[in-house]
Amino acid sequence: MTKLRISAKTLGELALPGFCLRCFWLKLHARQLPFQIFPGIFSSIDAYTKRVVHARVFH
Repeated sequence: MTKLRISAKTLGELALPGFCLRCFWLKLHARQLPFQIFPGIFSSIDAYTKRVVHARVFH
């Protein structure tokens, strides 16, 4: 028997209102997607900016 591993983020996608089974399948099985939602470097910059702003505004 093969173990099934799924991240919380991937599992959460199933519960989204705009969930599309075809898009989900493609995301899991395609080697390289023709599009990306948010490149990793920008995600890191965004997270850092949010931490700085939150620390400055709420403390």
